[in-house]
Amino acid sequence: MNGDKLVHVNSALHITTYIPVMLNQQIIPQNNSAKYLGMHLDSQFNWKHHVYQKKLQIKQKMHKLFWLVGRHSELNLTSKRLLYISIVKAIWIYGIQLWGCVIKSNIGKIQRCQRIAFHTIVAAYRYNKNIILRDLKMLSV
Repeated sequence: MNGDKLVHVNSALHITTYIPVMLNQQIIPQNNSAKYLGMHLDSQFNWKHHVYQKKLQIKQKMHKLFWLVGRHSELNLTSKRLLYISIVKAIWIYGIQLWGCVIKSNIGKIQRCQRIAFHTIVAAYRYNKNIILRDLKMLSV
């Protein structure tokens, strides 16, 4: 086992004192969250850190794809839609089966990123209604 990558996450409802966990006479550092198989598991299993990380990843991908899907792009709408499905949707769809206990406010964060991406793809102005979802025939989170 690689001791540099190990993290101890204490999953308790109430705050407890730190109990050092040792492996091969080395103390494993404690953290509030740990990344396992691409999922960010936090101490209270509310997926807040995971949703935050996915939101950052979506923003970074859309920033990199802006020259392809942005307002001045010459791609047609179906090509932009396929780029979104293959690259951006794959980020938030991974591990979605485990999101059953995510509260609505965290799901709303992903939905806001999704709506911003749709507005960018369609080259809609800032305060358009969310009819864009129906026009693109895309599913929301």
